[in-house]
Amino acid sequence: MTGRQPADWALMQRRNIAGTSLGGLEAELLERLWAAGEPLSTRELAAMLPGAPRAYTTVVTVLTRLAGKGLAERIGDGRRSLYRPAGDPDQLTARAIERLLAAAADRRAVLAHLVEGSQDPGLLAELADLIRDSDQGSHGESRP
Repeated sequence: MTGRQPADWALMQRRNIAGTSLGGLEAELLERLWAAGEPLSTRELAAMLPGAPRAYTTVVTVLTRLAGKGLAERIGDGRRSLYRPAGDPDQLTARAIERLLAAAADRRAVLAHLVEGSQDPGLLAELADLIRDSDQGSHGESRP
């Protein structure tokens, strides 16, 4: 054993968020954005990362990739950019499902396969309740 510790970036775990595989640094930055609760600059995010400082350009590149994947949003005046998550994990997953459904030749068939293949009766009951509530909300006010 050499006595050297592995690089901190190597300890960051790859994650799958909203159906998108993220590298360790991508996942870490997204976690920091969620935890912050407010938009952060690249420098602020870089300062929050564990271990040795990362190059500013590396953090910018990774944030740009997160934005390209639809997981983060860049806001600002062009001179000073801030980043925020594009939604919470559930919202991001819902958007990913919406994109997949939009690409399907038969959305109804896709949804039918999902429902028929579900092994969770409780989830199906919750889904039925959501559909019923949604239907009543869109029609209930016009009914006597």
